[in-house]
Amino acid sequence: MRFRHFWGASKRSDLLAAPDASYAAIVPAVELGLTLLPTSQQPDYFTWPQLPELFPTSFPGVKTSRDDFLVAIDRVRLEERIKAYFDPAVGDEEMRRIAPGVMEQTSRFDPVATRAALQRRGPRPEGIVRYAYRPFDVRWLYWEPETDLLDRERSDYVPHVFAGNLWLSAGQRNRKEDFYQPQVTARLADHHIVESNVGMFPMLLNNPLLGERLSNWSPGAQGYLMEIEATIADLFHHFLAVAHSPEYVSRNAGALRQDWPRIPLPAKKEDLLASAELGRRIAALLDTEHLVAGVSAGIIRPELQKIAVITRVGGGALHPGTDDLAVTAGWGTPARRSHDARVEARSSRAIPAASPNRWAARSSTFT
Repeated sequence: MRFRHFWGASKRSDLLAAPDASYAAIVPAVELGLTLLPTSQQPDYFTWPQLPELFPTSFPGVKTSRDDFLVAIDRVRLEERIKAYFDPAVGDEEMRRIAPGVMEQTSRFDPVATRAALQRRGPRPEGIVRYAYRPFDVRWLYWEPETDLLDRERSDYVPHVFAGNLWLSAGQRNRKEDFYQPQVTARLADHHIVESNVGMFPMLLNNPLLGERLSNWSPGAQGYLMEIEATIADLFHHFLAVAHSPEYVSRNAGALRQDWPRIPLPAKKEDLLASAELGRRIAALLDTEHLVAGVSAGIIRPELQKIAVITRVGGGALHPGTDDLAVTAGWGTPARRSHDARVEARSSRAIPAASPNRWAARSSTFT
């Protein structure tokens, strides 16, 4: 096929005037569904296994559709909202003022009936959990398995979130030109953690009937790991390392936008283990709740010490006991509709000083 982009209001005249030589020759790839756009990938890319061919079980993330009520940075604030929601003395109109989103009627959600049903049962204190909301942004979520308070609560996903398990995010399609590199978390994750409709792929699965944890691997992946005497954790972190390699992304950018990522599997154990070690370093950097020596703990690496160093306008020493760290800017408060917000100015007490290097950048590049 021959291909060329035409943009803007003049595209009709540009199309009529375009010489044949201005078109690029493309060969649509069957493996990508014969997409009629130019793609780029390494010659042997389609011989590599796709992500679901290695880790077959995945889950979509939790979709709240009522973030202003169910998600919070501050746990105390979330607990206060939940307490008010379950308090019969707080009327529906007052609840609407506290958190408009949770009392807004939709075609799939009756706020009054939902609240009444949950009040009859009572709150679930254990439902307040850590929540991977966005990259480098872990918050608190009130997870509720009953009613439609959560738009998609993903009850089949939650049992597999346990201490010692890790998850990576991946999408089959990217709406934009960028490849959204996998995020890593040990927490329950949001449906939009990076891009809408991403899948969350666990390293391990929980089997409550047998009382054991199982590896989330395909027969092919299991055979490969047994042959070279490696573990599911090695494969998981190898995938992460490859998917975060700038060279891998640039050389396979077209294919990565169109389908699940594919990665090569090293033939030698030592190569897999070396790659997996890089992946473990990346996983630690992506997890904001994981202290990384030289980055967020201990002696900060010299090249990071100049990043995110707090300074005072006009120079001089910072004085946390004064107004140097006071937050005085205005911010929006949600009104009845998400696009209709009022802004009010507030001031906070000074924030305790922290070591400048405590907030050093947590990202890095590995090739």
